[in-house]
Amino acid sequence: MGAPLLEEWERILEGTTEQILARMLDPGERGRELRQVTPFAGVLTPAKRTAVYRLFRGEG
Repeated sequence: MGAPLLEEWERILEGTTEQILARMLDPGERGRELRQVTPFAGVLTPAKRTAVYRLFRGEG
């Protein structure tokens, strides 16, 4: 089910940093779909991921 999205991510990651960021931050439906199947899973440790969420919420 996620294979087409991962294939799309492969194409996205061939773009410029600006293009990649634009797709990662896309507020539309397709952006939400892409974020559900992200190639970035596992990049951060659970502790670092928690720290990022806390910073995002203004808790740190």
